[in-house]
This record gives sequence, C-alpha cells and structure tokens, in this order.
Amino acid sequence: MDRNSLPLLVSLVCAVTIFVGGAFGAGFAVAYKQYWPFEVLRDSGRWIKSQFVEGGEGRVRHQTDSVFPGGLKTWERLRPSASSDGIFAIVSYNPEVDSYTLRFWDGAGALLHEVDVNGILSGISDEPGFSIPHGFEMLSDGSFIVNYIVHPMMARLDVCGEVMWTNIDFFHHSLALTERGTAWTWRGAPDDYGLHQFMEEFDIESGEVVRSVPLEDVVIAAGENAAYLNRRPEPFPVPPPPGESDGLGDAFHPNDVEELPSSMAAAFPQFEAGDLLISLKSMNLVAVVGPDQRDLKWFSRGPWSRQHDPDWVADGTITVFDNNYSSNYIEHVPFGTSSIVSIDPKTNAVRTLVQDGEVPFQTEAMGKHEWLPSGSVLVVSSHEGRVIEYTSDGVPLTIFNNISTTDPTRTYHVAHARWLPADFLTDLPSCAPVRLGQAK
Repeated sequence: MDRNSLPLLVSLVCAVTIFVGGAFGAGFAVAYKQYWPFEVLRDSGRWIKSQFVEGGEGRVRHQTDSVFPGGLKTWERLRPSASSDGIFAIVSYNPEVDSYTLRFWDGAGALLHEVDVNGILSGISDEPGFSIPHGFEMLSDGSFIVNYIVHPMMARLDVCGEVMWTNIDFFHHSLALTERGTAWTWRGAPDDYGLHQFMEEFDIESGEVVRSVPLEDVVIAAGENAAYLNRRPEPFPVPPPPGESDGLGDAFHPNDVEELPSSMAAAFPQFEAGDLLISLKSMNLVAVVGPDQRDLKWFSRGPWSRQHDPDWVADGTITVFDNNYSSNYIEHVPFGTSSIVSIDPKTNAVRTLVQDGEVPFQTEAMGKHEWLPSGSVLVVSSHEGRVIEYTSDGVPLTIFNNISTTDPTRTYHVAHARWLPADFLTDLPSCAPVRLGQAK
C-alpha cells in the first residue's frame, strides 16, 4: 500500500464508522423515543408486509388472517341435530364495506341484519377500517356496547347503529354485564397498554363510570404475592417507553374482568358475589380480586399461555381460553393449538376440555368462549376468522367462517360472537332491509 494513501484510507474508515454509528444512534433514538419519522416508517413497513402476506389488499394482519386451501362455506352444520338454534351475533371485518360490522345470523346461516360498528370512529380515526372492536356486549333491547383497540372510545349503539351515548377514554378489551344494570371493563393510561390500569364499573344507561379499582392498589396490597402480579424488574411503578413498544412497557396487558354473579356465588364458597375474575396476559395469570378491599383472593399462572376470557361456570370451576402462544414479543410462536381449559379454584386441578380433535382452532391473540344453555361452548378463533360451536367434550357442531366474498380460501378477522335466543329479533327493526353502503 502506498504510504501516502494510508492517511486517506484511515480517514475514510473513520468517516464510515462515524456515519454508521451516527445512523445507528439516530435510528435507535427514532425507534425508542418514536421521533419523526418513526410513524411513517412503521406504517410503511406494515403496508409493504401486507402486500406480500395478504395479496396486495393493504390490510393489517388482523383483517386477513388465514388461508384454507380447500375452500370454506360461510356456515357448516356438521351435526345439525345437536347444533344450537337461535341467533348468532358476530362482530367481524367485512371487506365489502372496509369496516367491522355486527351481523345477526339464524342457526341455519341466513343473514338477518347488519350494523356498522366502526362508523362512530369516523370523527377520530382516518382509517376506521383498521380499528378493531375490542370489547362487545349485547343488551336485551338489541343495542350493544363496544370499545376499540387503541382508540379512546366506548359507546352504546342501538340495533340500527345510532349512537345512544359515548365515553371518551382508553377503555379496552372485555365488557361484562352485572346484575345491577352496570358493566365492567378495563381502562388504561396513558393508553390501552399503559402501565396504569383500572377496573371500571359503568352504568349501561349513561356510560358514566360509577366505580374504579386501580390495579396498582391490588399489586401493593398483595404483599408477598405482589411478585406474581408484576413481571417488570424495576420497582413499581415505572413508566414504560412511550407509545407502541412491542410489549416492552406492557407490564400487565389485562384483557378480562367480570363479576361473580349472586346466582353462582354458592358454587364458589371461597369467594363472594361481586368479586372480580381478571386475566393478566403478560404474566399468564388468572386471578380473583375483591373490589372493595383490593385484595388478591386467588391466582393461578398457567398452565395456559397468553390466555384470554376466563369465565365463571355454574359447577364451581373457571374456564379459560388458552391461546397457547409464547410470550416472545418479537416473534410469536405457537406451542400447539389453542384450547379451552377448566380449573377448579379450590384445588387448582386443571382439565383440558376442547383441543385438537376433528376441528382444532388456533389464534395468536384475542379469542373468546361462551357456554350456551344447551351445554355446548361457542369458541371465537379470532385470527383464523372462525366461530365454532363444540360440545363440552370438544365435538364440533357448527362452524361460521368469515370468508372473503371473492376468495373462499381466505378468512377475515372475527372479533366477537354471542348466542341469542331465537325470539331475540322477533320484530326486525325498520333499518333491517337497508344494507350497509346504501343510502338510508
């Protein structure tokens, strides 16, 4: 090497090192602090990914989820004599209108009525089709309550989609009715996945919060058991990284809260009517909390993983939707199919009720289950875009597939499903004949 060129080479190497180091440092700052152009790069990446994963439709993964090579029918009654009749209220993504809608189907698979669930977001979201209903609950008059992922909105809409009330805050995940004309949900601060979380009871007629139970109080009151409620290594509380942090600040990820009704209290002698059954996904933890004393009465960490929707059952057990996914935030890896498991809180004995079998189901996140009067269970496999009715021992009875209207091999996301008695919509509302997208 020419001696005269050595200083030039050293200078070039130093310049490249400084440039690469500066670029790395700037990139790290943009990603961690979410400075401009973080959102532009993030959204562009999502769009590019969707072009490859979802055939160029430009949808995030929640809206186009699964491909079934053999093709599907919208409704499949595998065992008609055992399948439940009645009405199925299903909240799912509808590509025809680029929005989530609530559709009422009869047991034979006929569409009775459809309501736009996301229209209310038009004033606060530039992309209402990307806004996923998080919590959902039907009321006896045909109206329903809904909240949304990452949008500060909870609302009650009538059966025609007209707004009855709104409450603007980061209410999220489940909604569960009580016997008092109220309901429970979660509220997060500064957003859905913020460190500060509150179990909130609100009046269903007005939407106003009547009681708030800070999860922080439960953690502090738990004493020696507090470690089971707090997986962060830092002392509680520590603000998480701002905005979307891929779980780095998602210390709890509460996704369900529901009250023990007095009608079931005798089956749970160790608890009291009004106690709250909660799910903390980040710690694979299901627990029972006394809302007045903020005391932790019972908890179990597994054997489920990334679970959703624990429910009280009249026989004194608690059933859980086990997503069965790893907690790796960078790459979610399934341990196997999802399942419905049962736990006896008196003994902590666990049984698997529905898994694998003739029609298995698997969803990375979300997912619900509901026990029907017939004794069967209605399972929502959200990311597969399916709703499946099983017998209590896992035999499939009926399947709803939220298939694409142009491609029967592809399904779209299903957020929720509820079973309703056959006379629920005895008199269809005047808006029923009018389909979405047409002038009313």
